[in-house]
Amino acid sequence: MSEKSIVESWDFKNKTPRPKQIETFQFIEDNMHKKYFFCELPTGTGKSNLALTIAKYFSQFNHQKAAYILTHQKILQEQYTKEFSKDHGLVSLYGKSNYRCGGKGTTCDLGSLVSPKCSSCPSIIQSEQAKNADFTVLNYSLALSTFKYTEKFSPRNLMVLDECHTLEAILTDHNNIAISKYSCDKYKIPYKYSDDLKEMYDWIKNEYNPVMIEVLENLTIENDDIISNKRKVTKADVPILKQINFLLDHLHIISDFLEIDIDDINKEFIITGDDKNLKIKYVYGASTFREFVQPMADKFLFLSATIFDYEEMCKNLGIPVEEACFISLDSDFDPENRPVIYKPIMKMNYGWDKNIEGKEGMLETIKAILKEHHDENGIIHTGNYSISTWLADNLEDCGHDIFHHNPNSGDKRNDIIDAFIKNKKPSLLLSPSVTEGLDMVDDLSRFVIFAKVPYLSLGDKWVKRRMEASNTWYLLNALKDILQGTGRIVRHHNDHGVAYILDESFDHLFKNMKHKIPKWWKSAFHRI
Repeated sequence: MSEKSIVESWDFKNKTPRPKQIETFQFIEDNMHKKYFFCELPTGTGKSNLALTIAKYFSQFNHQKAAYILTHQKILQEQYTKEFSKDHGLVSLYGKSNYRCGGKGTTCDLGSLVSPKCSSCPSIIQSEQAKNADFTVLNYSLALSTFKYTEKFSPRNLMVLDECHTLEAILTDHNNIAISKYSCDKYKIPYKYSDDLKEMYDWIKNEYNPVMIEVLENLTIENDDIISNKRKVTKADVPILKQINFLLDHLHIISDFLEIDIDDINKEFIITGDDKNLKIKYVYGASTFREFVQPMADKFLFLSATIFDYEEMCKNLGIPVEEACFISLDSDFDPENRPVIYKPIMKMNYGWDKNIEGKEGMLETIKAILKEHHDENGIIHTGNYSISTWLADNLEDCGHDIFHHNPNSGDKRNDIIDAFIKNKKPSLLLSPSVTEGLDMVDDLSRFVIFAKVPYLSLGDKWVKRRMEASNTWYLLNALKDILQGTGRIVRHHNDHGVAYILDESFDHLFKNMKHKIPKWWKSAFHRI
């Protein structure tokens, strides 16, 4: 029996493959001798249909099960489930907190702490279905935990890594050790912060960890009536069970860390933080990728609109570049429907708040843009909270209802976004952290303003270490956020929106990274 081609694996009856999808299929077939496929595909390519078709194509090879599909957001998992139903052999798996333990009246993560064990746990049932499915969809963090701690999931023919530009950051942050002075004070542990990893390793091993183990043991004993009681969990029980659950995870991570040879810790980890909070994390994602991701598939499909430099990504993940191939496709969206206007006003770098003349020019420009879009919704990406607060205070009379994502107010990010979307009047969303994950289709947002180029903070020791190792990595991260941010507002062929970049610092970024920027974005770029 001859093998099907990828396009013959298309299984969406009400849709026909688009030219860009067919081009990608051909690219995969032409490079089947490679192990890693990097595909830079702009918005509108139909990545979910494309990925599922390629996954189905790989179902005819080797292993019984076809593919894992990994992504970084719940909404994207749901999109895959919607596009490819259980009838096609696809199951989406979420963390235990997403399933309801009916017998104990709480979520499965907390219910699993309470005796007796459930005879039919929804989380376990879904996990078994995911294990046996031809196509299993997971978010990155759950996948890493599942692949690391659960032997039941076996290797597949293919692993799809959707929105792969987020992957390395997730790998380096996975199972990081986070310790606060507040928790140390609470449990009477002298808080310690040092840049010396050996010193911190010894402190965690000899002082912090023993006390936290004792805290967990005492908490468990004191609340035995909750853990062993054959009753439903009450509202008063939930905080206690959450604390026990947190400590179990926290101590599990520390246990793994303490098993690592100190020489490897010095090579692979870094300490970030200050005299109130510290974090110990991997410098690079390569070791986590090599240990827990690579063994789970024969081939890997990387998808994103913002890959830019696949060789840099290979280096950061420890992938031999000769085993990889790369394609970057143009956008089918008319550039006239998605103009990017660069109008440099001032440099929004360190000391911006002292530049009175520049600040006045920035405010005047933003107000003029808002006046031009007086009856439309828009987003301002601010890069940091101090700029967000400054703009919120000075744009109150702009004619738009302002929705400001400010953590100091206690408001949750998603609640602010939901309120912005549901508001019936022309609205403005101010935030330093909404460049990804928003689908602001049609009238939800018609314009976006970058008041500041979103460079990562060099005050973060991890960022500084990575920038010193590769300035290209540092610049590409800023470029990624700009392209992702401008892509939030034009979501289909008939959609339209305008992006504005006002930070003069973009000159340096554009000059140094121009050769990395996809043609489809540059075709819509205008400097005025």
